[in-house]
Amino acid sequence: MRSILLVAGLLLAAGCVGPSDGTTPAAVVERGPFVDPIADDHDHASFADHALWTPNMHLVGHTTMSEDGKPFSYIGEMDTYGNLTVVQVLGRGSTPGFVVLDTSDPAAPRPIGRAEMPYSYVVDVKWSPDGKHVFAASQAAPRPDAAAPFESLVTGWGFTQWDMSDPTAPVAVAGGYVPYGCHMLSVKELRGELTVFCISQGLVHVFAYAGEGAWTQVNAFGPGASLAGAQRVVSETLAAGPNAPFVALLATGPHDITIQEDPLEPGRFIASVSYWDFGLRFYDVTDPRSPVLLGAWGGQGADVYEGNVHGAMLYGHHGEQRLAVVGPELLGDTYPALWVLDVTDFANPTIVGEWVPPGQHATQGLLLTTHQFQVVDEKIYLAYNHAGVWVLDLHAIMDGTYKDDPTRPEVLGYYLPHQEVELYDREAAAVPNTWDVNVRDGFIFASDRYTGFYVLHYAGDEMGDANVTSYT
Repeated sequence: MRSILLVAGLLLAAGCVGPSDGTTPAAVVERGPFVDPIADDHDHASFADHALWTPNMHLVGHTTMSEDGKPFSYIGEMDTYGNLTVVQVLGRGSTPGFVVLDTSDPAAPRPIGRAEMPYSYVVDVKWSPDGKHVFAASQAAPRPDAAAPFESLVTGWGFTQWDMSDPTAPVAVAGGYVPYGCHMLSVKELRGELTVFCISQGLVHVFAYAGEGAWTQVNAFGPGASLAGAQRVVSETLAAGPNAPFVALLATGPHDITIQEDPLEPGRFIASVSYWDFGLRFYDVTDPRSPVLLGAWGGQGADVYEGNVHGAMLYGHHGEQRLAVVGPELLGDTYPALWVLDVTDFANPTIVGEWVPPGQHATQGLLLTTHQFQVVDEKIYLAYNHAGVWVLDLHAIMDGTYKDDPTRPEVLGYYLPHQEVELYDREAAAVPNTWDVNVRDGFIFASDRYTGFYVLHYAGDEMGDANVTSYT
């Protein structure tokens, strides 16, 4: 299997070098000839080989999130509310749960609280809309000392609700049990009810708060992980219209869900649900007890489509066009792409842009696949695993001519997290291995599996601009 070397080359603006100490002038956005940071054959865990960034991207702050300076193994999903960010700790050497970070000073993010969920496989964290609670998702995990899978709030399968009145000491107050647990959560206030959406085993489970610490499941939608579920996929596909996906039925279970207020119809809430090899589906969940399928897409019109649709996000373009940015999570040895769909009419999604990374480098398992992203202010902020954090120009991707332009104008900048730390498992580690990104007040927050939490800045964004904030 091929490996990758992130070549020590920088994009240099005239008279300007890209330091990692935060001294790059905020006004510098110009860039020189594109330098692909990905090549072949190197030590994945070498810090020095990955000290790469463009001159318009720089490091503002970093923390390992621990008191002893050794990063947790490993970290992933995160969510921000005000000056607090919670970051999921998966485990594999560290007790699962999440860490609470104070990010009021972007140059000095610091851990102030910790929630532990032993015997869990914690895979997602979300703030409630009012910032009073954090919800942590746990998938099925082996328990050496129990026959029952759900004996307490913090050791079960499903989700746990944490009271954040004192962010230095989160308190578990409630939870919802889901067989096999939750892979991803979305927490919304819908029709006056606090509602939790949980992705699990081919279904989106919907819970409503019943009061006094009790959660009640009020619905479950999606195909389900069964033959009957597969038949349901076909039935829903036929109902979704002429452009619904017809692809090989390899994997039909949903992986991620993003619920946003419709950018063209305020007051309506849309769930973008990724169904791996069966593509993407859009549901109206304004009434979470009665979701309505609006449309589907399964790769039609894409030049590069391998299935494994992982995440999607809606974006209002000039207030008159509804876009969906869609990305895969590839586990093989192909190369990824991002797709931009026009879903102004959900029943007729049309591809209007496709981004293929420079060099068409193989994903090599999960090493170099695209992962989480945010769409803000006509830009895509992408967590690109071993290639770090990239900022992409949405307009250039939709224009499409970038593919034949060696300067790669759609790549506005990149930064490869590479702070030298004590790696938990050097043989398994890759530096960087960037999992998630948030954008907050003109700063980029990034979680890197093995080296910690980063605050970055792209010079084209104004520091402190509240409008440059992502949907997280």
